[in-house]
Order: sequence, then C-alpha cells, then structure tokens
Amino acid sequence: MRPLSARWFHAVVPYPAYQRAAEMLAASRLVELDVPEIAGQSINDLVRLIPDVARCRELWQRYRAWLPPAELMRTSGPLPSAQMLTQALATLTEWERQSAALRERLTGFQTERDELQHWRIFISACNSRRLNIAFGGMGGLDSNMAAALLVLPVDVQLPDYPDALVVYRIVTDAHVYLLSLGTRQAERELLQRVGNRLLHKLIPPPWLTAESAAALPVVDARLKSLADELQAAGSELQALNERLKVAVALGTIQRIDWAISNLRGMQVDEYLAHIVGWTSDAKGDRLGGSLLDAGIPSVIDFPSAPAGKEPPIISSNPVWAQPFELFVRMLGIPGQNEPDPSRLLTVIAPLLFGYMFGDLGQGAVLIIAGILLRRRWPAMTLLISGGAAAMLFGFLFGTAFCIEGVVKPLWVAPLVSPLNVLFLPILGGAALILLSLVLSGVRAFWSGHIGEWLSVDAGLVTVYVGALLLPLQRNAAIAVIGTGLLWALAGSLLQRTGQGFGAAVSEFVELIERVFQLGINTLSFVRVGAFALAHAGLSLAFVSLAEVASSRWLGFGILVIGNVLILGLEGLIVFVQTTRLILFEFFTRFLTAEGRQFHPSVPPTVVQ
Repeated sequence: MRPLSARWFHAVVPYPAYQRAAEMLAASRLVELDVPEIAGQSINDLVRLIPDVARCRELWQRYRAWLPPAELMRTSGPLPSAQMLTQALATLTEWERQSAALRERLTGFQTERDELQHWRIFISACNSRRLNIAFGGMGGLDSNMAAALLVLPVDVQLPDYPDALVVYRIVTDAHVYLLSLGTRQAERELLQRVGNRLLHKLIPPPWLTAESAAALPVVDARLKSLADELQAAGSELQALNERLKVAVALGTIQRIDWAISNLRGMQVDEYLAHIVGWTSDAKGDRLGGSLLDAGIPSVIDFPSAPAGKEPPIISSNPVWAQPFELFVRMLGIPGQNEPDPSRLLTVIAPLLFGYMFGDLGQGAVLIIAGILLRRRWPAMTLLISGGAAAMLFGFLFGTAFCIEGVVKPLWVAPLVSPLNVLFLPILGGAALILLSLVLSGVRAFWSGHIGEWLSVDAGLVTVYVGALLLPLQRNAAIAVIGTGLLWALAGSLLQRTGQGFGAAVSEFVELIERVFQLGINTLSFVRVGAFALAHAGLSLAFVSLAEVASSRWLGFGILVIGNVLILGLEGLIVFVQTTRLILFEFFTRFLTAEGRQFHPSVPPTVVQ
C-alpha cells in the first residue's frame, strides 16, 4: 500500500553528447528531468536564445495553419547553438515574405468556398420548398438598396422585420437563414435587432444571376472551380515549404526550445555534462542500458535528493485496482509516507454501493453497462464491481428488478426486517473507521512519528475498541475505555510538558471531542441502511403501481420505467453517498494526498 517514490538520479556524460543523452533518457519514459537553478555554466548560453525562440513561437502560432509538421533533426546532430536558431528564424522570416501573396489567395479561396457552402444550403432548401427566388441583380444594387444572406444560430429568437425589407426565411438543422432585400437603412435596423446572434453576413455573388431553381448547378460549378484552385495553391505552398526546408527549420526550433526548457540549468565543464532528475527505474540498469545502446558512455548513480525536493509518486497499482484510484484522485496524490487505499477500495466501495442498491436484476444491468462503456469512459469500469455487489445483496435481500421473492432471500427482506438492515452498516462503518485509525498509525510509522501516534492516537483506538465492546461486555468495555482515555490524556500531556493546568484541560476537552466525533462518524453509516430501505421502498411503490394497472402490458411498462428511473436517478445518488462516506469518514484520518505525480519527460521526438 505504500506509494512507490521516484529515485533521484545523477548521470555524467561527455559534453558533446549531452543533448542526445538527455533526449534518449526522456525517450525511455523512465525519467523526469529536473531543471535546477543555474549553478554553473549555462550550456552554449541557452538562456540567451530565449528571445529568438519566443519570436519563432510567435511566427508558428500566427501561421501554423499554413506551416508543415516539424521535421525533427536526428538527435545525433549538432548541439543547439545561436547560429542554428538564427538560420531557422531567417528561414521562417523568408517564408513569411515569400508566402504572403499565396496565403492571401488561399484565404480568399477558402472564404469564398465557405460562403458558397451556405449559399448552396440555402438554395437547396428553397428548391425543396418550391420557393423560387430571382437572384439576378442582387449583387449589383445601387447605393440605397442592399441584399444579404444572414446566417443565424438555429435557436435564435427572430425579431420583427423592418417594413422596408423583403425577407425570405429558411430554417435548417444547423442554422437559420434570412435573405433580406430592401433599403440599406432597413437592413441596418434588422442587423441591430439581430445583434450578436449574427454568425455571417453574406453578400450575393455578382455572377449569381439565375433563379433559385436553376442556381444550384451554377454554385456547384463554382465550388468545383474553387476546389481546383485551392488544390493548385496548396501545391504551390507545399513546394515553397520544401524549397525553403521549412519543416527542418521548425524541427530545429522545437529541439532548441526543448533544450532550453529542460537543459539550460545543467552543470557542465569543458568535457562533461551532468544530467539530474527523478527516475522510475528502481534498479537503474535500464537507464544505463538506454545510453549504452545509443553508444553514449555514462556514469549513473542515485544519491540522496537535494534538500527541499519532494520525490514524485509513481502509479504502481495493479490493473484491477486502478479504477478505484478515482476516489483517491478526488483529494490528490498520496504522499510517500501515506498509505494508498486504492486496493482496499476494491472491496469497500462495491460493498457500500451494493448494500444501498441491492437488486439482482439491476446489478446485472450495471455490469453490462460497465462492460459496454468502459472503453469510452474508463471510470465506468466501477459499474462492473458495483453491479456485482448489487447482485450479491440482491441474493441476500431476495430482490430482482424491484420484485421481492423472485429468489428466496439468503438473509432478510429489507422491508420485513428494517432494524437488521439499519444495524449491519453501523458495524461495517465501525470496522472501516477502525481500519482508518490503524492506517493513520501506518502513516506515522512510515514518516518516523510512530512515537507520537503511540502516545496519543493508540489510546484513542483503545477507547474506540472499548466503545464497540460495550454491547457485549459492559464492565470490561468500561475498563478499556477508561484505560484508553488515561493513555491518550497522559500522552498528550507529555507532549505539552511544562505548559500548565490550562494545557491539561485543553487536551482533555480535545480528546473528548475526538471521541464524540468518532461516535458521530460511526452513526453516519446508518445512512447506508437507510438508503437500502429507501431503495426497497421505491421498488415496492413501482411494483404496487404495476399490480393495480388496468392491463398487464401497462403494468409491465410501469415496471420497466420504474427500473430505468431507479437505475439512473437512485444509482447516481447512491454513488454520491458512497463517495461521501469514503472521503469524509474513511480518508480523513490518514490521507492528506499532498504528493506529486511522476510525469516522465517527453523528448522533442522519438529518438532512434
């Protein structure tokens, strides 16, 4: 249960091979490179390259729709240098100049194509509605008249149209189209009424002169011509990219950018470079092997991490426990000295859920849903174990698809013996709280504070155990409770030696408060039984409605609808309650989740 912490590593490699070594280590997915404060020489003065890299990033962001994918140079290439970056920036600048006219043409073609797609949809809809509109002359009106196709969202609330406008309205699945024809003043009034709901305002093309019944072939011909022109312009842009070797320049920039982000604080001298960080390689042989395979000599050791650096946590739960990490991740990542309860939750969470949702048939439905949905939504894997537990308690309660008595109860029917159903979760909750107290002791032991835990919290555990024994052995239980109280109080006072009578009173009050809090937390588990009874009561309500229905088919429909509602609504509520009990009644005593996840460094490319 103890989380696996990453190890601090220190690799010494020849200076000329430092970047290839760092990229090989990153490509192994075994390291999280550390970028220390610059303590010595900054390799090749990488920090001074930051402004030029920022300029390159700006150009890439501005023109990335036109630029090709980066072609990352092999890691066996030369070290990052100001000269390489200058050449790459010059290439991008020259590309910006030479591609300006071509980009303008492409933008014009694309804009016209997108607008014509809207015109095509509008004209097709007009034809299907037998609405014949004469487009002739709309593209060449005088200064007082205007025509436009307004594209609006499908959910728009249409305003009243100005009197001086003729408006044709077409509604499709995706948009509302308004073709307006009238004075410019009336058009401005319509635009004001539409406001920010306007998506596009399209002016009729001058060449669109046919009526709508004959306009579609004309528009299709223009779209085909635009597709040819876009393809030709795209080929020109590709040729320009290849001639200037833009992809190589982008790869150079990306590699230098990666080096600045990951290596600028590396300590070097004339011959050697020092690479440091965290690794998930417990033995260290795979790290050395990845460098050896690349022909890079190295010396790797695993010293203690520098002061103030907390090791990241490596996910090490088996596959069957990983879905239950969801509950832990709601708080964060367990620290290196905190128990990871994910494996325990594989039993705890399904039992809590299944008890509140005990139904043989509905549990089977949940299992099927979990199997079908887990590929798309991995968290849905929890439905499989939850459904299995619901089936288990369905057998114990004798309930299937809301109907009691379909199978003989292996334990009790909830509505027949409600006290038993309410009492059992209290015992289970007590066991869970006791487990959380023990896990707090485990955390104290791992963190080196077991003495403090034994002096106070161990006494509290004794009090809690004594309280659980009260119904069985009253005298012995009272003796155990008294012993535990004295134990915890004495331990608290020892920790506050010399602080006087006020400290003693304060510790005693705090101790009593903690004892009462444990009792309240234990009683909180009665909600598990209450939800089990509520589930049974709601199921009975739907069965009763089905039985008094006027026909068998109507009764069957009521039963189906009832099961669907219970699966959807009550299933969600029960999951929320399960989560609440786990987070607030179980985790709070031993889990603060202040750890940090191990994030392997990613190289600028897959190194070969």
